[in-house]
Amino acid sequence: MILVRLIGDGLTFYPHTELKNTEVKLLKRSLFAASLTLSLLSACAAPPEAESVADATSDPSAPATLKDVVYKRAETEGGEKDLHLDLYQSGEACGEARPVVLIFHGGGFRRGHKGHGPWDGIATDLAADGYAAITINYRLSGDRPVLSDEFEPVFEGLLNAREGNVGPRQRATGKIIVSAIEDATDALRWIEINADTHCMDASNIGVWGGSAGAYIALHVAYLLDEYDIDAPRPAVAVNFWGRALDTSMIQANEAPLLTVHGTEDPVVPFQAGLDIRQAASEVGLPQSFYAVTGAGHSWNSIPADTEFYENETMIDVARRFLDAHLKGGEANYRFAEITP
Repeated sequence: MILVRLIGDGLTFYPHTELKNTEVKLLKRSLFAASLTLSLLSACAAPPEAESVADATSDPSAPATLKDVVYKRAETEGGEKDLHLDLYQSGEACGEARPVVLIFHGGGFRRGHKGHGPWDGIATDLAADGYAAITINYRLSGDRPVLSDEFEPVFEGLLNAREGNVGPRQRATGKIIVSAIEDATDALRWIEINADTHCMDASNIGVWGGSAGAYIALHVAYLLDEYDIDAPRPAVAVNFWGRALDTSMIQANEAPLLTVHGTEDPVVPFQAGLDIRQAASEVGLPQSFYAVTGAGHSWNSIPADTEFYENETMIDVARRFLDAHLKGGEANYRFAEITP
């Protein structure tokens, strides 16, 4: 049985997690100082082309699923590397452009791929429900990524946002994370360029990630404006146990946010989720926040297919949130503590 306790109106923290302002600042400093290193241990690029492989075609009147489409050629220390995406479609007639859900896998920026974990099944179900769903590969640590000139300021800005000394290890880790954000941005551009060909609505995109993928989702949703980076802006973001490297990037009138985080997460501490919640609350960003009591990190600790909230799975809750913002459904924002 799952017990659910609604927590306030979203403007306050749980009583047992409240901290004094000075304590919050000190904790956030220490967490942020370690975040770049922890991300890698635990958890530039050529512009996108209209189509990068000869067989990446589908009938615009009834677009079908396409696998291993090259969406960019990315720079690495060893030369250029093709990055692929999978585009999931229902195969049904294209009456009007479909909302898009862009998905980012986890793996600590060291491993993983676009079909990692439950994402293939999630994307298939989204396509059957009228979405164009996309999963992507992005550069990992082993690729030794090279940032483009466009994203060098993002890299320096995120490093400068933290307090304390930045050593070679932090710089190397930060470059890997920012390269993944850059790749995700180019995936957004690919959607815009190829929208008509694949019955996609580039003005109606949701981003969804878990762990390292949630880092990516958060930063493409809230960071690009700060650096005037030209790419489609997501209309909604779903964050499963991720972290924002600089919560000040979250501003009002940006993508509504859904966060799920385990209170005993040993990889991305629960406080990182609370920091995101607080930053969103302070600027009035619409959000839902689910704290999973006693849960750790990732799908093994918070299974995708088990009852989560009001007889729905965690995936059901996320899809309902996406529907509310991409299909004109009813948006119900809540702060809840889930007790397995």
